[in-house]
This record gives sequence, C-alpha cells and structure tokens, in this order.
Amino acid sequence: MSLGSDAFKKKLWTDRDYLMAIGYSTPYANLAGDTAAEYYVDLPGLFSTSTAPNILEIVNEAIRSRGMEELSQNRRAIQQYVAEEQPIIALIWGDAIYPVRTDRWEDWTPMYGYGPVNYWSWFSLKPVGE
Repeated sequence: MSLGSDAFKKKLWTDRDYLMAIGYSTPYANLAGDTAAEYYVDLPGLFSTSTAPNILEIVNEAIRSRGMEELSQNRRAIQQYVAEEQPIIALIWGDAIYPVRTDRWEDWTPMYGYGPVNYWSWFSLKPVGE
C-alpha cells in the first residue's frame, strides 16, 4: 500500500505500525553507520522498531564514542551487524556524476559520498590564477 507523506510519517514515526518501510537514504547515512541506525533501531529520537539488544548496545556505544578510533570501531560493528542481519537493504544505488570546470575554478573540495558539489567547495572555490 502506498501512503501520502503525512500518513507515512504517522505510521512510521508515531504509530510505529509497519512490517516494512521503503524509503531513502544518503551516502553519508550509509557510511556513517550510527546515523543510519535511525532506519532500524528503536532508541529515543529514532523511528524504527528493532529492539535487538546487540544492535542497541552497539549503536549506544557509537553515540557515546570518545574519539575517532572508538567511533570508527563502533561504526564497523554496526556495519557488520547490518551485513549479517540485513535490517535495511538498498534496492538501488545510482552513480552521481558531477562535471566541474577545473579550467576556470580551483580548490574544489571533494567530500566522500557527495563528490565536489558540497558546501566545502562553495566556500573555497576561486577563479583559476587568483
């Protein structure tokens, strides 16, 4: 059954009354792991229904990480869980191609998962030769 936006949000976020939701994600959410957890973990502020103790513990550890190494380790654990249990499945993932004018503009700043079209580039771009 297909729902309108308001009905979808109510069913997903308020009622939590669903067996499967088909939605979208972003490269960042999939790479970051702990932010992607909102798609399958039942914790305050998130809208999913999984109460599996092992993933709740891993996500909580990622949220409370005290440094990049600890965060990376916890994100790898989340990704391992997702690979094994498959609480979310990507149905399609398209390639994004971003043409840029390097002959006219320099200091493009690629952002992993988004390419050169991002806010870092907008703040650093300058005409070639200036």
